[in-house]
Amino acid sequence: MAELNPEAATPTLEVLDPEAIDQILADLRGFGIADTEQMISLTVKGRAISLRLANLCVDDEIQALIANLELKGHAWVHQMRCDLLSRATTWINGVRVTEDMVAKDPLTHQDRPIRPLLRDLYLRWGFQVVLVLFKIYMVHCQNLEDNLGEQLPDSTIMTEVERRFMQSVADELKAVNVAAISDTLDVALADTPPAPQE
Repeated sequence: MAELNPEAATPTLEVLDPEAIDQILADLRGFGIADTEQMISLTVKGRAISLRLANLCVDDEIQALIANLELKGHAWVHQMRCDLLSRATTWINGVRVTEDMVAKDPLTHQDRPIRPLLRDLYLRWGFQVVLVLFKIYMVHCQNLEDNLGEQLPDSTIMTEVERRFMQSVADELKAVNVAAISDTLDVALADTPPAPQE
């Protein structure tokens, strides 16, 4: 039986200088695997508009959820779509949209941060337009996931570990919802005047 040479089995790693590491990190933008941005071109009031939408990180999604906690039902769904689209918009007609950007609100003519301004503009576009844009964005996200799944096929397997993790998250969310309903009921009962006694 042949003996294994541990040194031969271990791949050697190339030692990189800081500039080479910077280049690798720059290449890893968007995982370095797939284009993570989708271009959308449309005509608004006779003017050609091009938007670039990028997939969102979890922090952006959580911030959108927190920003819209007070809404319920249809209003919540519509505003969430607009909020997510505003956070996903990274480029408008060649201008890069950044977090610190300020722009003039076309209605109030006041300078505002770009993300809330975009959200409000998308809200004014109406349900149908936002729904179409959101569907395009969701298809883009699905294509990205499918592309990664093809290149990394083990990622498509639902493991027992993942199932247990998702079940624990679902259990935690149920507990939070029960606590919120209970707190709301307690507040409502505290605000209710006592029934008149006969």
